Amino acid sequence: MSNADYIQTIENASLGMYKIIYIAPERLNSEGFIRFLNSIDIPMIAIDEAHCVSQWGHDFRPSYTEIANVISNLKKRPIICAFTATATSLVKNDIISLLNLDNPYILTTGFDRENLSFYVVSTDDRKRYVYKYLKNHNDVCRYYLLLNKKKCRKFI
Repeated sequence: MSNADYIQTIENASLGMYKIIYIAPERLNSEGFIRFLNSIDIPMIAIDEAHCVSQWGHDFRPSYTEIANVISNLKKRPIICAFTATATSLVKNDIISLLNLDNPYILTTGFDRENLSFYVVSTDDRKRYVYKYLKNHNDVCRYYLLLNKKKCRKFI
């Protein structure tokens, strides 16, 4: 997003032109953005991939660790929703504690999803393996997970 687009978006949001605003947690590192948040009425904050607040927040997405601090410093505390498909009981409890959720409604549907499968492959040339695999299996959606952003950038 260009700086001009960002300024226009903030202005539009200040005027109440949006029903929902999606932000990456990295945006919470901006003092100007925090001032903006405190200048508007926020009825709800929904946190996707909330397990990053706890288990992986420090390694993969450090800005997730700032979410609780930002929420606690807002002039008015909004409703907080936290969503994750991968939280263990320990991580769930950590999310509840870190986000200061009071008697939250918790819905757990289970981890067994027949449309998902996980494989670990050991190879000397990851990039070549992935490109070959994608070429031979282009009819299905795939996710490839690497340890951190630096490795993802290097992989691409």
